[in-house]
Amino acid sequence: MDEIDEINRQLQEKKEQGYTIEQLYYHWQYLMHKLNKKAKPELGQTKKGSLFEAVMNIVVGIGVALATQEIVFPWFGIHIPQSAHMMRS
Repeated sequence: MDEIDEINRQLQEKKEQGYTIEQLYYHWQYLMHKLNKKAKPELGQTKKGSLFEAVMNIVVGIGVALATQEIVFPWFGIHIPQSAHMMRS
């Protein structure tokens, strides 16, 4: 029985014992490490990716705020110039 078959057998046993998907995943990582195989890459985020995410969150937030002001304010009879919308956002 090769290594992959052994891992599959062990995971199947754990599944039958009622392990959750998360527990099976962590057990799989353990088995791969134990067999000196490289598991899936780390699921971390780079600093560059984090900066990009933060900037995009700001851009989307401002866009949602402006769109909300343009759509909702007139429903309540509030009419504000576009320049004031930018200041409020």
